[in-house]
Amino acid sequence: MTSIKSLVFKLKWLSVAILIFLIGLLFQSFPGLTDTIYRNGIFQLFRIIYDYTLGWIPLPMVYFLFLLVVYIIYQFLGKAWSMLKSKYFGKLSILTMNGLSIIYILFYVLWGFNYYTPTVKQKLAFTSHKMDREDLYEEARYVARSVSSLRMKAIGDSSININETTIPEDLENQLRNEQKIILKSWGYLTNGRVRIRRLEPDGVLLRISTAGVYIPWVLEGHIDDGLHPIQWPFTMAHEMAHGYGITDEGECNFVGFVTCISSDNLIIRYSAELAYFRYLINNLRLVDNDRYKEVVRSLTQGVKNDINAIILQMRKYPDILPDFRDLVYDSYLKSHGVHEGLASYSSIIRLINQWKKSGRDRELITRTFPWSVHE
Repeated sequence: MTSIKSLVFKLKWLSVAILIFLIGLLFQSFPGLTDTIYRNGIFQLFRIIYDYTLGWIPLPMVYFLFLLVVYIIYQFLGKAWSMLKSKYFGKLSILTMNGLSIIYILFYVLWGFNYYTPTVKQKLAFTSHKMDREDLYEEARYVARSVSSLRMKAIGDSSININETTIPEDLENQLRNEQKIILKSWGYLTNGRVRIRRLEPDGVLLRISTAGVYIPWVLEGHIDDGLHPIQWPFTMAHEMAHGYGITDEGECNFVGFVTCISSDNLIIRYSAELAYFRYLINNLRLVDNDRYKEVVRSLTQGVKNDINAIILQMRKYPDILPDFRDLVYDSYLKSHGVHEGLASYSSIIRLINQWKKSGRDRELITRTFPWSVHE
């Protein structure tokens, strides 16, 4: 009995990780309970504590996390080498399992349990509306006109390029204010002030095919500093949605889109419409290449310039092991209930279609999609 107690004590973090896993199974079976206990309770507490303390630090906390991880790995390798030389394989195994357990525990306690709460689609009671090829074409055609018009209103001359000076200086605050209003109207609690940081060096995320990332261990979202400025608003709003507990990538795209188009700032709205349009034409190209070309030809030169500028900017940072990254991330998403995996990003098209037919936010929908009023 004493030896068992001793082993349990030595594996205390593994024991806690097993408990967290069992709680996860319970939460997965009762999403409403998870929403009440975790998202609306424990998670909100973490948001308040972090956002009004470390969240005020001007530097991304992930830099400090990186230094801490480097130090821990250095210490671990030193101990591991000593244990290997002394043939203390059992102690090395315990050390390794406890270390991995701490990472696992913090992930779920700080954010990961949100995967087991009701989705945005469930919370807003969206009903399924299947889009066929014709629907996709019509939507792309209308949005092409809308995004061209919006670009003209926001910038004017097609020869003027969008750069960092075009983007509002208080972009993060503007997006946060809009997102809080939207999420509250949908019944979400939005305590705290989620931070979205720009990560340097340029390309640190883009080289793994990622424009932004939310890191639960520091409770902050991040965008790559090498991202084209016109992508900042939409990408930041996407990562901010993660910070407020939305887990599905397509739903974060949807929340990010609605956040941006709610703004009175035309550049912020344009960023979201352009992102949505790119999802539309990328999907249209897969099913009808001729109509894809037709829609692209209908764009104003300014929009074409912006799309080309985004593509050229991305090419500066070629992917590192893209197939491996896709395999790992796709598996991660599917293991957490995002059944579409990486394909979930494109579900923004379906979600926006369902939103337009839901009867919610009619004034905003009418302003953004005036053609849908007559459907």
